[in-house]
Amino acid sequence: MEDKKTKKFSKLEIAIFGIYIGLFIIIGMTLLIYQPPTAVGNLTNPPDEFSRFMVPRFIFERGILPTANDVEVRIPGYGNSYALFPVVAYVFQAIGMRILSIFNNDADKLIYYARAVNLSFGVITQVMIYLVSRELFQKRAFRWFFCFFIMFLPQHLFIFTYVNTDAMSSMACSIISLALVYIYKKKINLKFSVLLSLGCALCILSYYSAYGYVLMAVLLCIIYFIQSKDGKISYDYKNALKWAVIISAMVVILSAWFFIRNAILYGGDFLGLETSRLMRIGYGAPEVNPELHPSFKEMGYSYPKFLWMIATNHFLLKMIKSYICCYGSMIIEADPFTYGFYLVTYFVGLVGYVIRSVKRLKNKESDLKKILINAVLILGSFIPVFLITYYAYSSDYQWQGRYILSAVIPLSFFVTRGICFLLNKTKMKEKYINIIMGLMSATCVICEIIVVYVMSLYRYLEPGAFYYLV
Repeated sequence: MEDKKTKKFSKLEIAIFGIYIGLFIIIGMTLLIYQPPTAVGNLTNPPDEFSRFMVPRFIFERGILPTANDVEVRIPGYGNSYALFPVVAYVFQAIGMRILSIFNNDADKLIYYARAVNLSFGVITQVMIYLVSRELFQKRAFRWFFCFFIMFLPQHLFIFTYVNTDAMSSMACSIISLALVYIYKKKINLKFSVLLSLGCALCILSYYSAYGYVLMAVLLCIIYFIQSKDGKISYDYKNALKWAVIISAMVVILSAWFFIRNAILYGGDFLGLETSRLMRIGYGAPEVNPELHPSFKEMGYSYPKFLWMIATNHFLLKMIKSYICCYGSMIIEADPFTYGFYLVTYFVGLVGYVIRSVKRLKNKESDLKKILINAVLILGSFIPVFLITYYAYSSDYQWQGRYILSAVIPLSFFVTRGICFLLNKTKMKEKYINIIMGLMSATCVICEIIVVYVMSLYRYLEPGAFYYLV
């Protein structure tokens, strides 16, 4: 029996919500404050942070958007600039810097103000994920596991604590998820379409590696208009076209301006990728010159051959490992318990979901629409992996797990559904299931505490780490 009462905002629900938000802010603030903004001694700051920080600092100081030709935002040694790519996240960070500098305008504090904006994106993401969970899971224990499993995944929390565009990307994916859930659960209307358009626009204006989520949203919207009545399947073309025009128009209005600007500034290079390559050739050090260091694609490798190569070396292992946790400039790793907990949980949950899906198909419990929805969610989980591997093949050989974090929501949905299925199959009493899920949720937090306060913080507290805070 599903516990309908847990859908209400009970005192317990409010208390757990407070813990959920409060712990995230406390742990996030710890990282935000103690991560050095630049290399200090043998410490390193988060990935490319200072190179990215040049952009919001320029906006803060000048009040205008930079171009790649502005030397103030050109990355030393690399020759290119993050001003070539979507800058909306940096605009928000610059606004936050302007507001917080009212209280303390010390130039050394500006990077921390920019980080604080990303932490606020994390809190918004938390709220979105919580609202999604209330629609997807009726039982409180599974709802909260879904929330904690996503938001306290160490690498996911990490991206909300330093200057990047990943944080806004993750927030955008959570907004898209909430809009889609509301559309499917409550019927499409203007309010939900505005929410979906906002999420898609923010995603498009954040990080290219998350574009698969927008594609997933498009496919789910197409599937939404499939109708089944008396065993006959039809399609509501009229409403599908109507809402497609409305949503597409809003997304274009909100996001197209940046790419039009890029096309004007860089001779039609609306994504900025070719200009970035040319700048690395013209201004970068020999070590990053793409003409001197061709990609695997340029060396004549086929993509299937490249996939076989990375499947037999450490690329995929490092990608999975850094998807779970890899702090600093990819040098601070988690403890074995954290890696073990997440790997086992993902494996058991996904196996449970596969068993559940096969059983439902055999028993004909899933109609065409549900099958297509699940297929699209699976596709949405694999697209980021394709993008990171193709990028490594055709451009820059990198295995950073943060590039596939846009898959965390659909993957966590599969995991939670799978664990729910397996536990219900045991015929265990509900109170014991609640205890197990409560312990698993708590373990997510414990793992993050270990990573931050045991594995990371002592390194940031080494001599010299406070230099930029004093």
